[in-house]
Amino acid sequence: MFQPVIINTKKSVLIQPTNPLRNVVFLSLGDTPNERGSATTITQPITQSDYSGFIKKFSNSFFAFSQNTQFVVYELKTYDSGTLQTTLGNLANQYGIMVMTDTLADQSGLQAILKAIDIPNNPCLFLIGTTKSFTDNAIVTLAQSFNGLSNTLLCYESATNNAIVGAISGLLASSKFEFSSTNPISPIIYTSLQGWQYSSLNNEQEQTAIQNNITYIRELIKVPTLFNMTNMDGNQFLYWYSYKYTATMIKDGITQYMMNSANANRPLQYNQQGIDKLNSNIVGTLKLAQGYGLINQFGIGDNNEFSATNIINSIPFATYIVSNPTNYANGIYDGFSFSVQIGRYFKQIVLDITIF
Repeated sequence: MFQPVIINTKKSVLIQPTNPLRNVVFLSLGDTPNERGSATTITQPITQSDYSGFIKKFSNSFFAFSQNTQFVVYELKTYDSGTLQTTLGNLANQYGIMVMTDTLADQSGLQAILKAIDIPNNPCLFLIGTTKSFTDNAIVTLAQSFNGLSNTLLCYESATNNAIVGAISGLLASSKFEFSSTNPISPIIYTSLQGWQYSSLNNEQEQTAIQNNITYIRELIKVPTLFNMTNMDGNQFLYWYSYKYTATMIKDGITQYMMNSANANRPLQYNQQGIDKLNSNIVGTLKLAQGYGLINQFGIGDNNEFSATNIINSIPFATYIVSNPTNYANGIYDGFSFSVQIGRYFKQIVLDITIF
C-alpha cells in the first residue's frame, strides 16, 4: 500500500572507548618461570612455588580489592635498557598502570627511561614497591633517583603477606573506579587496610617518607591505613590519574563521534558546523568528567582563575583556514583550547583554636 511518508530507522554504530588506566601489568624481572616477552593473564591469587614471594603478595592484595577482574604479568627476564623504552611504549597502548619492584627500579638507566616518557599525554602511571630500609637511607636514595617524576609512585612495602602496590592496583581495576554519575572517583589516600601489618616507622622516619614522597601504611585510630599517596613530583597520585583519565575520555569521545558519524553516513565535514559539533562533543565529555569528580571545573582561564566556565575556545573556520592553509589541506584542525582544574583531596587539616 502506498504511504505518503516512510520512516527508515537505522541504529548508529556505538564504539565503546576503553581506558587503559583500569588495566594493570606487573613488569617481572625474573619473578616468574615464564619465557621472556610473555604476557600471562592472572585471574586469581598466585600460589605456585616457582613465582617470587613478592608477586604472590601482590596478587593476594590485588584480588582482595578487585574481585572478578584480572592483571597481566609481562616477563622481562633480563634488563635491557636498549629495548625497555620500546617495550613500555608498546605496553602503554593496553596498560595504564605498570607495577615493578625495586629489583627493576634499581637498574641503571631505568630512571632516564621513565623520565623520557613522563609527559602528560602518556597515559602510563608506574607503581614501585620497595622493601629498602629507612635505617640506612637506601629507600631515600631510591626515592631521590626518581625525584620530580609525575608518573611514578613509590611505596614502602612493610607488610608480611600483602603489598601496597597490589592494593592500589586492585582498587584502580575494580568497579569502584568504573565511574558514573552515581559512582564518582574517591580518594585512595586514607583507604583502610583492615588486618594488614602497618609500617613501624618512628616520627623521624615518617617525616622522611613524607618529605621524599614515599607512600606507606600508617596506623590511624588503630586501623592500618594507606598514607601519603604522593607522586615523585609532589602532586597527589589522583591529580595525574584524573587528568590522564579525562584526556583519554576526550580523545576517545572525539574518535567515537567521528567513527559513528562515518558509519551512520553522517560524515563530520571540515567546516564551521563540524567545528561546532566537535566543540559540543568536547564540552559534553568535560561535563561528564566533572560529574565523575575528575575535574572541578573547566573553561577559559589560567592559574586557577576562570574568565568563563563550561565553555572552550575554538578558532572560527574562516579565520583558521586563512592562517593555516596547509592544515586545512591535510584535514588537521588544532584550534581548540581550554583549561581544566583537576580535583584534589584533603591530606591534612589544620585547626587554629583559641582557648580561654
